[in-house]
Amino acid sequence: MRQRTAFTLIELLVVLSIIALLIGILLPTLSAAKRTAYRIICSSHLEQVGTALEMFSMDHQANYPIAGKHIDWGEIDTPPGGVWGGSGLPSWMEQTKDYMGNKKIYSGCAMYPNGTPYHYFLGSRAAYIDNGGGGNPSFGPLQKNNIAFTSAYVLSGDNTWSGFIDEGYLIDADKDNYTQRCLWFQNDGSHWSPHHEGGLNVLFVDNHVNTFRQIDLELMTFRYRTMSDW
Repeated sequence: MRQRTAFTLIELLVVLSIIALLIGILLPTLSAAKRTAYRIICSSHLEQVGTALEMFSMDHQANYPIAGKHIDWGEIDTPPGGVWGGSGLPSWMEQTKDYMGNKKIYSGCAMYPNGTPYHYFLGSRAAYIDNGGGGNPSFGPLQKNNIAFTSAYVLSGDNTWSGFIDEGYLIDADKDNYTQRCLWFQNDGSHWSPHHEGGLNVLFVDNHVNTFRQIDLELMTFRYRTMSDW
């Protein structure tokens, strides 16, 4: 008769211990790889946003879209003029939709800490400063021909500004960095923590994307002709 063999209890425990050890070693690696993949996907989305913005500017005399205040997809901002005047236009995202292959790209990536479908901001700070700034935002298009440092000017990037929720606007398809301080690397009362392992993806006018963990004034600017932050 053929003799039947089986694992002993000790052998089974050894095998299970080895499997548990391998899982313990692999899980952190797989988790890190997943986070890296999300960051790369987000970077690719930003490059596509940059392409759409560039195509828009080519059709609008080298002007990028005008950002307003809090605007949902399908809504129009208040008309210009007066204390509460706005851009009188749809969100900058909706203005560029015909140049974007997929609307979902505006959502960013799964690491974004909020369920809003609109992740990125438009770097329009220079237009606000050039139009006089002041307490009442002076809306106008960011003009590409005025940008002195195209490889350093922040055109878009990951948004960490959470103030639109505090103000009762659960959805904002028109985030910009002159009515809102979108690119911020500290968790405070109106900002989330950077969601790419402590870093944020930033898009520049020349359409390259880098990941930063803080504002770097040697590599980024928010002004037309000088290296300066907010």
